[in-house]
Amino acid sequence: MILAMYLVSDASLMLIDEPLNGLDPTSIQLFERVFDYLRHQGKSLLVSSHQMDSVGRICDVVYFLRDQQIHPLVNAGQDMMAEYTGMFLQQPAMQQEATNAHAN
Repeated sequence: MILAMYLVSDASLMLIDEPLNGLDPTSIQLFERVFDYLRHQGKSLLVSSHQMDSVGRICDVVYFLRDQQIHPLVNAGQDMMAEYTGMFLQQPAMQQEATNAHAN
């Protein structure tokens, strides 16, 4: 409903929290096409999402929030998953081993 209201308005910025949660694959593709259309119309979307595959397809710029710090990633897509993995999925012990190896 909110997306429909935005589409008929002249707003230049839309804030959306987890817009693809609970949607089936066909609906996700539809939303991604709508977001792409809005981008080409010069509209901006600020999207909060945990669905990295969709984020990589619909966003030009991605920001990660970790430990109360904002980390920009300008090139969404392939680099995004590597950045996300390095930031959130590595174990602290593995990070310490990498730091120690680099110091030696």
